[in-house]
Amino acid sequence: MVWSLSGGGLSHRVLTPLLQGVPFEALIPYGIMLAFFGVSGAGLSKLRHMQNGGKRGRHSVDQWDRQMMERDRRLTGFLRGQTDNVRAPPGFELSHPWKVSLVIDEGREPHADHPEAREGDYVKLRLRIP
Repeated sequence: MVWSLSGGGLSHRVLTPLLQGVPFEALIPYGIMLAFFGVSGAGLSKLRHMQNGGKRGRHSVDQWDRQMMERDRRLTGFLRGQTDNVRAPPGFELSHPWKVSLVIDEGREPHADHPEAREGDYVKLRLRIP
């Protein structure tokens, strides 16, 4: 800070600071950056709020909570959705996450339990658990 002497005579000397202008042109980029950080933060917060079905985000989600959220997603179509219907909607029994697929490997001997399998085909069921 720069000080100057003001006053006319020797008896009235008072130290006063000189007022200097602030170069606001140098502050414009900081204002733009601050505005964009605020807009992007608000946008991400709104996006997360919409993805949760208008509910607040969940913290400390364990395996049981994940399983119930997956069941709610299969029941309602939303991860955080809930329903008070007593009966499950049609197709709920078919949307189970455990998938069974039929795999036919050629070039192996048929299994003794499946004599109807052709020579060279080996039939096995594969259970995929997510």
